[in-house]
Amino acid sequence: MKSRHVVIAPCAVVTILLGANVAAADPSTHRADYRVAYIGLPVARATFTTVFDGDRFTVAGEMQSAGVANIVGRTTGSTTVSGVKADDRMQAERYVVAYSSGDDEQRMEVDFDNGSVTSAILTPEKKRTREDWVPVPESDMRAVLDPIAGVMIPEGSNVCDRTLPIFDGETRYDIHLYDAGTQLFRAESYDGVPFEVEATVCSARAEPKSGYHAKNSSIQYMREMNVEVWFAHNQEAGIYAPVYARVPTKLGPVTITATHFGS
Repeated sequence: MKSRHVVIAPCAVVTILLGANVAAADPSTHRADYRVAYIGLPVARATFTTVFDGDRFTVAGEMQSAGVANIVGRTTGSTTVSGVKADDRMQAERYVVAYSSGDDEQRMEVDFDNGSVTSAILTPEKKRTREDWVPVPESDMRAVLDPIAGVMIPEGSNVCDRTLPIFDGETRYDIHLYDAGTQLFRAESYDGVPFEVEATVCSARAEPKSGYHAKNSSIQYMREMNVEVWFAHNQEAGIYAPVYARVPTKLGPVTITATHFGS
């Protein structure tokens, strides 16, 4: 069972941290591919395709386990997000994510109205029998973002000096971003064409608010761990999106690297 959790965790990180590339004022399609490694070993890959039509956007993403992770068990997932680009955020109207790993399956569907959650459905529904469960109050479901489009940052505002209020369908948490300078990001894509871009580097800290078991050791570890996320600028869209992330775990780091960033 512990081995299966090692496979699921990096895939969940992809879902939480990585949005897709974005597009210009005219309708267009962009793609972003990512490679996920755990202590240096490939464990997953993901592809996100985003279509923009004016201020409206749709995101479709797919991910699957790869490399050594398939030895433990195959994990697959998909996500869709639709919404509108606001002045300083990508505001989802509907967010859906589903994954399967072995016999385990989960689906989350969330509807938003101007940033407030109007519906959140988990299938299958989880039974909360432990007394340490922290329920999500109505106040925590106002002015929130989804975990996919929510990590896309419109230009004209600080990329790092901000807090992202995320609700993923079950847990409400804040991601605090802090400025950590710039780095030149280089990657070798799957098609063999190298690319490089100047990236804005943020240190990130997650703060769980509600929708979790208070005595879960992973929650305390989440509060203490320091994540690094690099954002690259998509000039056509005026959006910054992640191209690299490093997430510490108790057994070693998970790294998420863009292998394609653009059209």
